[in-house]
Amino acid sequence: MKEISVMKSIKGHPNIITIYAHTIFDMGRTKEVLLLVEYCEKSLVNVLENPKAGFFEEKQIFVIFRDVYNAVFAMHFQTPSIAHRDLKAENLLLGSDGL
Repeated sequence: MKEISVMKSIKGHPNIITIYAHTIFDMGRTKEVLLLVEYCEKSLVNVLENPKAGFFEEKQIFVIFRDVYNAVFAMHFQTPSIAHRDLKAENLLLGSDGL
């Protein structure tokens, strides 16, 4: 529930995935959580592992770094501050617009 609350509180930031809906199924001893979020085509890891992708140009690297920085900056200036705690290439998602 905390992650859902956090995602709703930062909704609308261009570099943070948007949550549209959620539901929680009580399965008895466990619970299943389903999130409906903005579609992102791939993660940064997918791009890096693709042999056809080649190397990023310096400008592309700066754009990715800027977008990650802007997202983390926005999270840290929430009240209370939000720490991502799992920032890695697999969790950096790329939308069709390149953000």
